[in-house]
Formats: sequence, C-alpha cells, structure tokens
Amino acid sequence: MTMANPFDYHDLITFDRDELEIQDVIPVNSYTKVFRHQNLVKKAIYFLVVGGVRGFLRTYQSNKLRILIGKKSTFVIARVKGESEYYGGLQFSLDQPKFYFLRITKRMELPKPEDYNGLVGFNPFIGCFPDNTQLEARDAKNVFSPIVLKEEQGQINAGWDLYLIGAGNYPRTTILPHFKGFNRKVAVDFNYEILASKHLNGFAVKTNDFCAALEEAAGSNSKCGVITSYHSYHVQQAVDFLKLANSKVIIEKPPCLTKAELSTLLENFDPRRVFIGYNRRFLPWNEKIRNLLARHKEPTVINMIVTETQTRGDHWYYAPNQGTKISGNICHWVDLAVYLLQRKPCHVSVARSKGASTDYCSFAILFEDGSIVTLTASDLGDGTKGVQEEIFVRNKMLDIHVENYMSMRIWEKGKVSSFHKIRRDKGHFRMYKYFRDAIVNDKPSSYTKKDLLYSSLTYLTMIDLYTGNQDSANLEYDNFGDHVFDGDAC
Repeated sequence: MTMANPFDYHDLITFDRDELEIQDVIPVNSYTKVFRHQNLVKKAIYFLVVGGVRGFLRTYQSNKLRILIGKKSTFVIARVKGESEYYGGLQFSLDQPKFYFLRITKRMELPKPEDYNGLVGFNPFIGCFPDNTQLEARDAKNVFSPIVLKEEQGQINAGWDLYLIGAGNYPRTTILPHFKGFNRKVAVDFNYEILASKHLNGFAVKTNDFCAALEEAAGSNSKCGVITSYHSYHVQQAVDFLKLANSKVIIEKPPCLTKAELSTLLENFDPRRVFIGYNRRFLPWNEKIRNLLARHKEPTVINMIVTETQTRGDHWYYAPNQGTKISGNICHWVDLAVYLLQRKPCHVSVARSKGASTDYCSFAILFEDGSIVTLTASDLGDGTKGVQEEIFVRNKMLDIHVENYMSMRIWEKGKVSSFHKIRRDKGHFRMYKYFRDAIVNDKPSSYTKKDLLYSSLTYLTMIDLYTGNQDSANLEYDNFGDHVFDGDAC
C-alpha cells in the first residue's frame, strides 16, 4: 500500500554512513537535565519514599537511558567519499546506519564554526529550521531514506495490535506495561539509540518513519496507535491513523497546537476511537472535588501553583512550532480546571514580565458562572521534589486545599475532613488501565467533544496571548461552527 508521506522531511539529505568521510564531530548532549542548587542525595531519598522502590528504580533507569542517549547526540560535518561538498546535521548516534544532513556549504575547504554554529543544537525532525538557514534543493537520489530495524515476531496473540508512535522513556515505563497481550507491531522514534535499545524488544518493526507504521497497520484487523511524538505531529498522525479501518488512538497531551488543528481533531473526534491523555482526571481526589463542586453550584475561586521540572533553554519544548511550555505542561492544569468546574471558560488573561519566559507568567481563566481559576507554573525555586502542585478551591460552601496530592483538607459548610498519602499518585496508571479496558471492550471515553473544545481552546488562546504580547482575550467559540454546543457563545 502506498501513501503520501506528510513526514518526508523534504529538507533533509540522506546518506548511508559508509558513503561518508566524517570531518568533524561536535558533542551536543541534548538530554542534560537541570539541577539548580539541588541536593541530589535528598532528591533520591524523596523519590524513593514517595514513589516506592519500583517507582524509584523505574525513574532511575529512565534517567540512566536518557543520559546515555544524550551523550551520543552529535553534530557531524561530513562529505561524500570522493566528492568536495560538505554537509552538516545533528545525528542521534555515530552508530546509526543512515545520516541526515542539511547542506551548509559548497566550498572546497572545511567550513568554519561560524558557518554551522546555529545548527549545532537543532533537531531537524522537529521540522522548524533556524531563521538564518539557507536551504538548497537536494538531488532526487537523496530523498529521505528511513531507518528500519526488524525483529523476529514472537507468538502472535489474537486481538489488538499496538503501534507506538514516539518511543521514549515515558511510554516505555508508563504506557507499555498496561498493554501486555497486545501484539507489538511497530515502534516509531527518530532517535536511533532508542530504536536499537532493548527497551523496544518485542516490536516486529522499529523505524524512524511514521508512514512505515501506517502501511503496516493498513493490513491489521484491530489496531491501537499510541501517539507520544513531538507535539507538532499529534493531530496529523492521529488523523492519518484514524483513516484506517478498525483503528483507535491514544493522544498524549497536548492534543493539538493550533486552532486549525483543533477544528481538524473535533471533526475526527469519536469517543470510542479517540482517547486524550490527561492523567489528572483519573485521580480519586480530583473526582471527589468535582463531585463537591457539582453539589454546591457556587461561583468558585481556584488557585493553582505548580513547580515544574527544571529544563534547559534548548529543550525541544522551546522550539518555535511546539507551542511553548503552555502546551508542554500548563495545559494539564487548564484541563483539570475544566474537569473540576464542568463549566464553559469564556475569557483568559495573562500577567507577565515583558520579554520573560512562561516561568514569569500568571494566567487567569474566567468561567461562564463567574468562577475564576488562576494558574502560576514555573520551574523556579527548589526543584528537589520534582513537579509540585498546590491547589486551593474556595466558594461559600467549600474550602479545599490539596498539597501535591499527598494531603488534602476539605472544609464543607463547617465540617472538616483530612486525607493523607505516603505515595504520590498522578493518575497515569489508572488512566492507561482505563484506556486499555475501553479499547478492548469498545466503550466510549469519558472525555467528550465538549471537554476537548473547552480545554484546548483555553490553552491555545493562552498561547496566542503569550506569544502575541497581549493581555487578555475572549474565547472565540463561533469560529468552530458545527462543533459549538448550545449556549457556547460567551
């Protein structure tokens, strides 16, 4: 089966490794984490306590693989044997069988650092090129040529086939354990070291070409695509997969990055086939808060203060086409606000330091009933405990304080209840167990088209405000035509 390839990376030039003479190698170490003034011993002890031995080992192994992979990333200057033209590009490993380049010079001599410094930390698979990059037409013989690794297929089980689109540490440690019994058909990832690692053992095909997964899936009876790739790919990959018969998809957050993508996703949304990965909806404490707010229909003020994981400025979240940290992280708590209040958001505003990152921003969301949610999320301060969440929920009948989902105090009309945990739970495992059961038993997701519209339009408008240096905006529901529900006009 032949399909048009929307991910053909048309600006990349492909060569087999053996065709090349490597001239220069510059380490990139693209996975280095930030530990700003943190005591790593205390950090390890904390995660051992709150995550348990199994959770701690899972995190440790995940970080170990991430560091190993990061150390192998290099920017390579090379030329074809017997030719004079030079090429340059990020390679995930010198061991990968094919190299991918941008043409950076036609000069006979080896290029100087200033000729390629702007490309050293640039990942061409994200699909967003540096502003100063001058791309030239490539020869037809150099069209993108994928890496494909194959394994002997083990025992084939009757039932569902699994296609993992984006095969990093998160799906390996958190998603795959819940899909035992599914036939592991294809794993897609751009990083060769991930594809070649033992962590993807059992997949019949491992490749950096998404269309290889589509073509294989076309012959499958029942298939599930798990999409955990770069954010800018989510909608297109989900829609392409849903075009196949008997297919369902799980889309990790964020579901979309633009309002046009939101319209496309709404047009293709079917709660029996599309599952959106917002894990905080699956926390029992959040369900309890939601039920209390539904019982006491009062305008409510919710304050969310979040300490995020510390990241470097060259993290791929910051690529111009990846939606900023608003889509990378903050959308989690936007969706949580929609889940808790069960109301339509109507207006958003932002307070920020001019020219500063989202770490120096605070957002406010106004809902149709007068409820207000304020959200401040940053990686500033003490990052020893990783992601930390403090949530205050208040109206005339309720006063609720959640501290990192390890303690919760509820005041309801004068009566106080307290809840405590030793182990931290963010809802990931409940969510994927729920997804698996719903997929196998053909049950609809609890996440509705209205949830998708309310939540996504809110964080997309926040992105527009932040990137456009605006202060506030109404949510424009009228632009979504048939997907607008009764009473949606603010």
